[in-house]
Amino acid sequence: MVLKNYHCHVYFTANQADQAQVLLGGIEAEFGLERGRFHTAPIGPHIGGSCQVLFQRDDLGPLVAWLMANRNGLTCFIHGVTGDDLVDHTDHVLWVGPEWELDLARFRKD
Repeated sequence: MVLKNYHCHVYFTANQADQAQVLLGGIEAEFGLERGRFHTAPIGPHIGGSCQVLFQRDDLGPLVAWLMANRNGLTCFIHGVTGDDLVDHTDHVLWVGPEWELDLARFRKD
């Protein structure tokens, strides 16, 4: 299986939305990566507020190290992208901060 690229989802609660915006702005400034839509309600398998950042293999190590130092209490969920959403969200994952539960029911075929 080939990891084509990666997604980083910054998770936040309602009272952390401003904090998430600051972290996302830091990612844009430090790495030149653009954020996706800022979701204040659950979407897909993500059970709270989240915003996705798409990035490539060369940014993985530097981004993870930067997030470890700058996440300011937020959780970042990073996963590889292969085209198999269930595998991508269960087998090819990295958490920076406490894990959040995912709603994987939409990916299951049983």
